[in-house]
Amino acid sequence: MYVSQREGSGVPSTDGVAARAGEYRVAGELMLRLRHLLVAISVSALSLVAVESTSVGPASADADLGRVSDVVYTVDATAAAVHVTSTYVLSELKPDEGTRYFYFRSFNVVTEGAVTNLTVTESGKPLAFAATGTGKFQRLDITLARSLRYAKPQTVVISYDLAARAPRTADDTSRVNAAYASFPVFSFGSPGASSVSVVVPGTFTLDIRGAQFRQSTDGANQVAVAAAIADTDDFYALVSARNDANLTTADLTVGSNHFQIRSWPGDGDWSTFVQQHVSSGVPQLEQLVGQTWPEPDRTVDVHEAYTPYVYGYGGGFGARNDTIEIGENLDEHVVYHELSHAWFNDSLFAERWINEGMAQEYASRTVAALGGTLAAPNPIDLTAAGAISLERWSTPASDHADAAEAFGYNASWKVIRSITDEIGLAKMRLVIAAAAQHTPVYSEGQADATATSASTDWKRFLDLVDVIGGATTADAQFSDYVADADQQRLLTARAAARTAYAALITDEAAPTPTAQRWTTPPIVQTSMESWSFDDAISTIAQSNSVLGLVAEIANIPIEGDSPDFSSIRQAYGSASSRSQLAAVVTAAQHQLDGRAATAAAIAAKVAADKVAAAAKLAADTTAAKSALAAALDKRRHADGLFTRVGMWGADVDVHIEAAQRAMDAGQFEVVTAEATAASERVSDAEGIGQRRAGLAGGGFVASIGAMLGLTVVIRRRHRRATADVDDEIETHETHQTHGDGELAGRSPWEPVPSAPSAPSAPWQSAPSTTSRPGPGRMPAAD
Repeated sequence: MYVSQREGSGVPSTDGVAARAGEYRVAGELMLRLRHLLVAISVSALSLVAVESTSVGPASADADLGRVSDVVYTVDATAAAVHVTSTYVLSELKPDEGTRYFYFRSFNVVTEGAVTNLTVTESGKPLAFAATGTGKFQRLDITLARSLRYAKPQTVVISYDLAARAPRTADDTSRVNAAYASFPVFSFGSPGASSVSVVVPGTFTLDIRGAQFRQSTDGANQVAVAAAIADTDDFYALVSARNDANLTTADLTVGSNHFQIRSWPGDGDWSTFVQQHVSSGVPQLEQLVGQTWPEPDRTVDVHEAYTPYVYGYGGGFGARNDTIEIGENLDEHVVYHELSHAWFNDSLFAERWINEGMAQEYASRTVAALGGTLAAPNPIDLTAAGAISLERWSTPASDHADAAEAFGYNASWKVIRSITDEIGLAKMRLVIAAAAQHTPVYSEGQADATATSASTDWKRFLDLVDVIGGATTADAQFSDYVADADQQRLLTARAAARTAYAALITDEAAPTPTAQRWTTPPIVQTSMESWSFDDAISTIAQSNSVLGLVAEIANIPIEGDSPDFSSIRQAYGSASSRSQLAAVVTAAQHQLDGRAATAAAIAAKVAADKVAAAAKLAADTTAAKSALAAALDKRRHADGLFTRVGMWGADVDVHIEAAQRAMDAGQFEVVTAEATAASERVSDAEGIGQRRAGLAGGGFVASIGAMLGLTVVIRRRHRRATADVDDEIETHETHQTHGDGELAGRSPWEPVPSAPSAPSAPWQSAPSTTSRPGPGRMPAAD
C-alpha cells in the first residue's frame, strides 16, 4: 500500500511503450481504452439463422443469446503462470415459432493477446475456433459442435495460460513471473448472470484496480470475487499480485547509505540500470537539494513492479516503509523522481503539488547535471481539460481523472521551475533547509524564535520562497495557478501586511538616536506566520505607536539626562499578545508624559532664574551706580584741612579708579565694594587728619595759615572738578544707555583733569605713580 506519493514520472502508453516525463495517465484511462479495444474486437460474429421446413429465416439479435459465464483467474507461482478458465452456459433465448425454429452455430469471446495452452471444449470435446487480432487482445470465433436450440443449453469451457512475460514486451499488458503477476480481467457474459474470480496464493499481496471485488480466504489462497455483474459491457479491472520474497535482490551501498535493488527474476537489465542510476543519482540529488540522504540508518528497498502502472504512474515512493517501486521501463527520470521523494514527501511539504513539482524539477536537474538534457514543463493552459487550482490537486478519487492529473503534474512542475529559475538553486537549498528545520519565516534570524511544528503548506512555502529565497514573481505564480478565488483575496491581504511589516522592520533598526535594533514583538511574528493578517495589521500599528512614542521621548532634550528605554524595549520584544503590546504602548506614553513634564519644569525654572538674574543685575547695577556716585560725591566734598591730611596715603582715588574699571567690565559687585571702600576712606579721613595733626604739633599749626590762603583757590578748583565728575557720570549713563564708545579716548568714568596748578607745597605728599589725578586731588604747589 502506498503511504504517501504513488506517482512517478512516466507510465506506459497504451501501446506498451514507456511515456516520457510529464505524460501521465491514471489507470482508469488505461482501463477505459483497453475496454474500448475489447468492445471493438468483440463486434458480433454470431451466426444466428432461423429455419422453417426447407427455408432459412432471418438472423436473430444478439440479445437472443444467453451467456451465463464464470471466469476464474488462478495465479500459479510455481509455474510462473496464470491459469484462466472461462465457463459459458449458452442458451438460445428465442423459442421456435411453429415450423420455424432458431439456432446459433457459433459465438465469440475475447482473450489476452499472447496466451498458451489454449483449449475450447464442450462436454469435454474440443471445438473448432479461429483467433484473429494481435497485440493486447485477440478474438476467438468458436464453432459449436451442434446447433444451439431453444431450451437446449450448451456448456463451453475455454482454458488458457498467461505464461511468463518478458519485461518491456510491447503490445502486452500482462506480466507474469515467479514474483509478480499483472493482468486484466473482464467478462462477456449476460448482465446479472456473470462472475469473475481471482485466486492467488496467500503469500502474495493482491491489489485490484477498477471493478469492485469481494475478497476472502480459501485455505492457503486468497480469493476475490465479482458476482452477478450488472453491466458486463463496462466491467473491467487490472489485477496486480506480488510476492516480494521471490524478487532477485542485489545489495547496493552509496556512500554510507544502503539499498536493496529487488528485480523480477531474470530481469538483470533492470537491476543493472537501477543500480547505476541510484549510485549516481543519490549524491547528485544531495548536492542539488542541499540535504544528505534522509534515510541514513535504514535500508531502502527499490522494487521492480508493475503496480505503479496499474495505478497509472511510472513509480511510487512509500515514505513510511522505505520502499520505492519503479516500473519495468528503463527511464532515468523515473529513478531520480522516485529517489527525490525521499526528501519531497508529506513529512516536508503538506501539499501534493509541491512534492510532485519539486520531484519533477530535481529529477530533471539531476539528469542535466549528469550529462543529459534539461527537460522543461509545458506552458500552463488554464483552459485545458482538467485545469484545477493546484492547492486543490490531490490523489485522484476516480479512475477517470487523467485530465486533472496531466494538468496537475505539468502545472506544479512549471511553478517550481519558475521559482527555481528566478532565485537559483543556492537559494532553493536555503528554502528547503528552512522547511526541514521548521524555521519561522518572520523571525528575522532571532535566536529565541520558536520553531514551527507542522509540515510546510503552500502558504508557508510561499513565505519561505519570498523571505528566504528573495523571490519577486512567486506571488503572481501562486495567485494564478495555486490559489482559488478565496485564497487570492487572502494573497491580497498578505501583500498589504507584508508591506507594513517591512516598514516596521526598517523602523525597528534605529528607533532612537542610539541606533539600537529593537526585536519585533512575537505577537506580530505569530500573526504573520499564521496568515492572520487583520491581527498582523493591528499589532503592527501598535508596534508603530510604541516606536513613535520612543522617538518623541528621545527628541525631548534634558541636559545630563538620557532617556532609559531598557524596560520598554524588553517588554516590546517579548509581547506575545495584543494586550501585552497595548501595555507597552501605555508604558511608553507614561514615560513620554513624565519626560515632557520634567522638561517643562526645567524650562520654567530656567525662565524664573533668568528673571531673577535680570532683577539682580538691575539691582546690582543700581547699587553700583549709587555707590560710585556716593564715593565720587564724598571725594568732591573732602575740603577740610584735616580731611585732606587724613586722605594722604588712603588710596581713595585708587579705589575709585578700580570701581570705574569694574563698572566698564560690568562687575557691579566689585564696583560697589571699591566705591564703598573709597567712601569709607573719605569718611575716615578727617579723624585720621586730626590725629596726624596732633602728632605733628606746632609745625603743623604754623602751616595752617599758609594753607588757608589757598582755600579760595582750592574751592574754585573743586567746584570745577565736581562739575566735571557730574558730567562724567551723566556721560557714562548716556554711554551705557546708547552704547557710545569711550569719550576722548578715556574711560567714561575717568574724572576730567583739572587745570594745571602750582607745584605742591613741600609738606604735601607726592601723588601716587599708579593713579591718575582725580577730582579734589590736591594740586602740586606752584
